[in-house]
Amino acid sequence: MSFYSAGIEVAPGKSDFLCPLANISQCALTETNDNLVFLIYNPLTKPIEEQIVRIPVKEANIQVFDKYSQEIYVEFVPVPQFVKNIPGRDSESQFDAVFLVEDIPPLGYQTYFLKKNEIPNPDLIVTVEELESWDDLPIIANVGYYQGSGQEPQPSGAYIFR
Repeated sequence: MSFYSAGIEVAPGKSDFLCPLANISQCALTETNDNLVFLIYNPLTKPIEEQIVRIPVKEANIQVFDKYSQEIYVEFVPVPQFVKNIPGRDSESQFDAVFLVEDIPPLGYQTYFLKKNEIPNPDLIVTVEELESWDDLPIIANVGYYQGSGQEPQPSGAYIFR
């Protein structure tokens, strides 16, 4: 089975291959292409079993498929206004598409396919509520200590420094 069975046709020869400004929800690749093949790279020497990926998109109207043409569940998180107001940000992205990738081999990659739908799905848009104050957030902190036993010059304890 290939990604063509999912109805994805990608123009060959794209020279752009990075989204260096994804941390401010800006990516020319995802903003200008209706269909896109992208790789999730693992620079580690151990496999990544699960990883959450965020990709900036203009609208909540994309589908993501794995290399077997299986659709991956995607949620859309609105880009906060303070991110949109970052000086130098030149982007039309209104959402971050958030999805889970799995089984990325060590020093390897997995291929994924992005396909634009005609109609956005508002049921997949996640709403984020901001706290009015930190007083509403219950935080509990406990402090503990370890009392060693023994005599000088070397009492027992977790660490011995010489």
